[in-house]
Amino acid sequence: MDVGSPLPADAQAAVLVKPAERALDDPALSPEAGAVLGLLACDLGPDAPLADSPAVVVVVVAAVAHDRLGPPAWPAHPPGHGRYRIEQGHELSDVVAVAARECDGERDAARVGQEIAATGLRTIALVSVDNLPATDDFNPRDLTVLPSALVVFREQVRPEAAETLDYFSRQGVRVVIMSGDNPLTVGAIAAALDLDGPVVNASDCVDDSDLREALEHASIFGRVSPEQKRAAIGFLQESGNTVAMTGDGVNDAMAIKDADLGIAMGTATPATKAVSRIVLLDNRFDRLPNVLGLGRRTIANIERVANIFLAKTSYGILLAVVFAAVALPYPFLPRQLTLVSTLAIGIPSFFLALAPNRRIYRPGVLKRILSYSIPTGLVAGATVLAAYLPLSQWVAVPEARSVATIALFMVSVWILCVLARPLSIPRLGLILGVVMSLVLACTVPFAADFFKIQFTWGGPLLYGVLVGAAGATAIEVVYRFARSRHLVFDRH
Repeated sequence: MDVGSPLPADAQAAVLVKPAERALDDPALSPEAGAVLGLLACDLGPDAPLADSPAVVVVVVAAVAHDRLGPPAWPAHPPGHGRYRIEQGHELSDVVAVAARECDGERDAARVGQEIAATGLRTIALVSVDNLPATDDFNPRDLTVLPSALVVFREQVRPEAAETLDYFSRQGVRVVIMSGDNPLTVGAIAAALDLDGPVVNASDCVDDSDLREALEHASIFGRVSPEQKRAAIGFLQESGNTVAMTGDGVNDAMAIKDADLGIAMGTATPATKAVSRIVLLDNRFDRLPNVLGLGRRTIANIERVANIFLAKTSYGILLAVVFAAVALPYPFLPRQLTLVSTLAIGIPSFFLALAPNRRIYRPGVLKRILSYSIPTGLVAGATVLAAYLPLSQWVAVPEARSVATIALFMVSVWILCVLARPLSIPRLGLILGVVMSLVLACTVPFAADFFKIQFTWGGPLLYGVLVGAAGATAIEVVYRFARSRHLVFDRH
């Protein structure tokens, strides 16, 4: 493209090539170009170089305004200085027209555009052309154009953006900015958000290997195509990362679809919303820390509660195999096992699953659960065997079962105790509450009769309590060993 003042080699031409008198009424007119022409008609006046031009060509010098601008609605008598507000969903951007006299032959238009873009502003160059071909089958780069004006879009950075990005940084989440805008503009906005590091021009990445290498040392990218965004998601996932992506444009849809978690803004295009897993209906970017916190709480609490339930499964399998092999009566009645399961597992698990937990997710959940719950389940099963087998030869089976129930409850409560740490006042109250409930179930005549709890205050009960205390001590040892090996974690 031959130009009066040189334009950058990567300038994208023919955003709009329409006769000026029909451009504003054309339903196929892009919103960006419509907004620019509306601004031009209102601000530059009849003496401006473009006003009487038979045709207009819009050429992007620094960055395309990708935002979905509403239809131009300019006042009949616009205020001075060419400053207007353009509605973009719930966001507003300042639009400033830099008149042609500021882009004349004394100053290079491309250099001016780059200088403005480097301040974080989106810049569009408008140029005039004579003798526009009568047909549309021509290459706009073959035209001779003269820079006439620069239109600058001042982005309004969300007030919560800096704080939100700082939160992610402190949480160990890498933030990668990928934009189709000029790298200078992207870098300036990133610097305003305290995001440091090199800025990469993705248009210089000739193939995927260049983009993959750039992702290893940089997190800020400009001039990124939709295909490159999608490829970047794949590269990050191949490196073992869990990737979430936010966006609102149709050019983000493919990358959002491939990401592990796609997040669309409320004003996003229908296609982008359709492939996203989360839509921020109120366009509040600061909702994302809450989303992250909710996910972490869910995963961490599921891991904690799963340890309790799988411990029960482990000792249940052990006891079933042993007593089937030795052909002895099972050490519990169903209602006695229900009593222990309800007080030491069911009720506490309900509250633990809903408790706050900010622990950062770590891979290997299943391995950790099995490595901790199976040993604790075996300890609980061994405690029941140690309590029941000798007592079944010493006292009647109903009393032996009652003492074994108390011993199992002591071990189960200690499993709950170590998994509920650190013990806050509500958690300590929960544990004391279930202990008192068992005491009442064993001492209140009606409850004791229902659960078939029968024991005498003497040697058998003391023996069962001592065995239960030994089992609880073994649970503490297993817990401390598991925590030192990062198999179990305290709540954060």
